[in-house]
Amino acid sequence: MRNGDVKLSRMVPQKAFPAKLLNEPPPTEEPLAWPALSTIRVYREPPNQLFSSEDRSFDLSDVLTHNLSANEIGIAYVGVLTQNTAWEIWDERALRRIEERIGYLFRFDSFGIEIERVTTESNTWCTDEFVWKIKFWSDFGALDTLNDDSVASMLATDDFQS
Repeated sequence: MRNGDVKLSRMVPQKAFPAKLLNEPPPTEEPLAWPALSTIRVYREPPNQLFSSEDRSFDLSDVLTHNLSANEIGIAYVGVLTQNTAWEIWDERALRRIEERIGYLFRFDSFGIEIERVTTESNTWCTDEFVWKIKFWSDFGALDTLNDDSVASMLATDDFQS
């Protein structure tokens, strides 16, 4: 050491850490996480991408609603694709799982949500992006539709396992 500088004998590149180690949700959040090896892209309107994330715990609602005023309706497009071999085809079951994930994120934060499928072809590979249009608004006056029993029942279903 010289002048307070620390000299490392070896530098470890960031890519040396397994992505899984840095990108896994806590076990309690696993049933509600995005599928492993997924990319979530958010567009103002395709192809104008605002941002993307590969974080399985990515909270779409927190990102899109932070500047939403009380009487405003937000609109965004969400695209999802995954390299996860457990997710092969965008069939009805896979589409519903993503739509339930999106809906849960917004309803949990007391926002209303309307989800519309933009991609018209289903039964395509999950490695191809599937896009939804979402409309969301503050719904703080409504009764919370997600109580402890409904969340527990959702977590117990096989449909929410990765």
